[in-house]
Amino acid sequence: MGSWTPAICNASQVIFAPQIVMPINVASFDAILGGGFHFSQVYELYGRSGVGKTQLALTLATQAILSERENCNVVYLDSECDFRVERLAEIIQSQKEWSGRCYNRAVLYHEAFRYKKLFSLIELQSVLENIVRAERAEIGVLIIDSIAPLVLPLMAKSRNLGEIFGLVGIIGGLLRKIAIQHTACVLVLNHTTWKTQTRCHHPSLGRMFSNCASVRLYMDKQSDESTNCFRTITLDKGACRDLNRKCIVRLNDEGLS
Repeated sequence: MGSWTPAICNASQVIFAPQIVMPINVASFDAILGGGFHFSQVYELYGRSGVGKTQLALTLATQAILSERENCNVVYLDSECDFRVERLAEIIQSQKEWSGRCYNRAVLYHEAFRYKKLFSLIELQSVLENIVRAERAEIGVLIIDSIAPLVLPLMAKSRNLGEIFGLVGIIGGLLRKIAIQHTACVLVLNHTTWKTQTRCHHPSLGRMFSNCASVRLYMDKQSDESTNCFRTITLDKGACRDLNRKCIVRLNDEGLS
């Protein structure tokens, strides 16, 4: 992951920080987020397994890697252990910016993309604390894929759910600090759980993680047909005026379109 050194962040940095937005160049999706992903924000994207959450995350990572913003490096923390660098390369090479100066940057995407497998919530806490203590972490986008596999095994084994709630709360606080301190965009992927009372899918972990992100998105298939590549993305947490806004995206070689 590389080394980081201590940093200081004060209130004035937060109040007067410029609003930076990174679109993923999918017009309908960017529109429901007010132009794209906003830096200094924590996002949660939840959906069923195989729905395309990782493809959206890699599309965001690609835009960061190809962006002109200085030090907009990506840190990708993988608890699913199914990340494929070939897929990231495929999405990068499909972009129109894959030419000239951007081409040279993308050829070296491994320098702008730091990857680490995670096997425990304590390990995630340690990594996040190192970033928080950093003065120049050179991080623009932080992606966690995903949070549920780190928490659910603990819930199955532990009789003290209060301790797990506390640890997840610490993780949430660290994510918000990273977003603000480093003017970073934080995206956390999450699984779903089916609730018979509402007959619909809800974010995994329930109330335990519900306050960690300021913006939450739900991704679902247009139909259950295996050949269907269209997805519906719904904004179910954010500015009140924007709640339940939806868009339809398509999964393809470019990630999302």
